[in-house]
Amino acid sequence: MEKGRQAVGSDELLYGINDKPKLATQILLGFQNIFAAFGGIIAVPLVISSALGLDGATSTAVLSATILASGIATIIQSKGIGRIGARVPCIMGTDFTFVSPAITVGSVAGLPGIIGATILGSIVEIVLSFFIKPLMKLFPPLVTGTVVCLIGLTLIPVSMDWAAGGVGAADYGSLRNVVIAMTVLVITLLLNRYGKGMVSTASVLIGMVVGYIICIPLGMVDFSL
Repeated sequence: MEKGRQAVGSDELLYGINDKPKLATQILLGFQNIFAAFGGIIAVPLVISSALGLDGATSTAVLSATILASGIATIIQSKGIGRIGARVPCIMGTDFTFVSPAITVGSVAGLPGIIGATILGSIVEIVLSFFIKPLMKLFPPLVTGTVVCLIGLTLIPVSMDWAAGGVGAADYGSLRNVVIAMTVLVITLLLNRYGKGMVSTASVLIGMVVGYIICIPLGMVDFSL
């Protein structure tokens, strides 16, 4: 099989870690990755800011800092600096796992408390990283697989809220919102499963574009500045 190609019905990856797709493919998949990850990245600071009742200026600063930190972490993780970085092409972002602890700390010590707890937690992770090999014995595939599955399951309520129109929306849970969300989901799954070549690879981006186009004539897209 030709390098970088995937046979029909094959479970092999399209590209290996060291493979370099064509520039057009890199740009397309880059946009897809950003669009897919961006919503999750900004959702966490928005949820925390809303729960803590932060004002608009502070919420904007938290959001901007989150995006900046995600960008810096992505560059370090993908490119690597010395022994730092996994050198894996992935976007680093926020995690809903930390929402509850952040809100708990923030309700007592405010935003400075969250920042301090984050710095302390990162130091603990750095120390533990030096013992990752012996610690891996405590995390067999059954444990790590279960944890990854549970993380995905914890995101279901968030995805359901977004599919319904977003918490606080005037038409929250309307049939129109649900139908559009399901349409995008079905299109994405079908393209990913039965599409060929770039159509299958960019199924997520295509599904998002189709959903956006559907929303325009329905008046659900605001083009005002």
